[in-house]
Amino acid sequence: MIAEKQVLLHEAGKVWSTLFDPAGRHDYFDVLRVSSTGIIRFGIDGTIFESDNNGSTFRNITSVYSGGRLRDFCVMPDGTYIMAGSVYSGGGAKTNLSRYKGAGITQTGEGLGINAAVLYVTPIYRILVGSYNTNGIWYSDDNGETWTQSNKTDGSWSVFCVTPTGRLIAGSSNGYGIWYSDDNGVNWTQSNKTNGSFLSLCVTSTGRIVAGNGSSGIYYSDNNGVNWMQSSKTTGICGDICITNTGRILLLARNNNQTYNSIWYSDDNGVNWEIFTTITNISPLSLAIINSRILTAVVEPGPVLKYSDAVMGTQKFYTSKPLTGAQAKVLVQQCKDYVQGLKNSL
Repeated sequence: MIAEKQVLLHEAGKVWSTLFDPAGRHDYFDVLRVSSTGIIRFGIDGTIFESDNNGSTFRNITSVYSGGRLRDFCVMPDGTYIMAGSVYSGGGAKTNLSRYKGAGITQTGEGLGINAAVLYVTPIYRILVGSYNTNGIWYSDDNGETWTQSNKTDGSWSVFCVTPTGRLIAGSSNGYGIWYSDDNGVNWTQSNKTNGSFLSLCVTSTGRIVAGNGSSGIYYSDNNGVNWMQSSKTTGICGDICITNTGRILLLARNNNQTYNSIWYSDDNGVNWEIFTTITNISPLSLAIINSRILTAVVEPGPVLKYSDAVMGTQKFYTSKPLTGAQAKVLVQQCKDYVQGLKNSL
């Protein structure tokens, strides 16, 4: 007889649907973030949108079209948003580093020449900012009102993360390699990865640190960021790295200066990598995960926020169990329909 069973039609990451279309926005998505509490936030045209219901609805946090281009943002416990990039302030002038808390955007860090590229909030709520103009790493202990330069006074920086021991890891965007700090970002020490540019960092459940390089694939460290080894992925520009709820690591990758066009995966904590899917018809900029759903910010067609879920479906199969009278009638009718379909096609 013919029966049916539930099967996995495709895994998350292979078919994409639109989650949110920010009508009236015409520039690129700037930043996509998913917090540890499941809040989705993204920036576009210098404006921040937020969802706390898995993307069912979004609200405009900064209230108005602020213009400019965000490079990054972070959110403090009191609701203050710190923004890095060229955003219009209340007076109409573009700021590079700014704060927002419910009533207008105010400039911060004036005259310091930080030119912020990346922001990160440490476990003690210190804010780190990495410059993109070889002006080093800075930090703030007062919600971004004032800034102090660390001992890393040079280099351009693109990504931070924290390990289970509280050590901070920083990846350079201009060939300075990977550095680490044990005093919450005041002083930095160089790892054995003394060169290369890095675009992404993540920490696995075992404490292994995985780093995406801007030209030579994936590296990983098993001793808290001091020493680094190269994985099986030795080529390509490696963007966002995410960890699924099953422990699989996903990587958004591209070659040369093309848009990101593939997702890779690792099931052994970042040592070995295989291509998971080639992305066509959309041009993603970033990758994030919420529960079992994969999110990507897309520039073409777009800009829109898209999602991908694993999809289950039914599959027919044959069984050797004896047929009941009713099942036999169904089988006979299926055969008749099949034969008739063949006749019709002649």
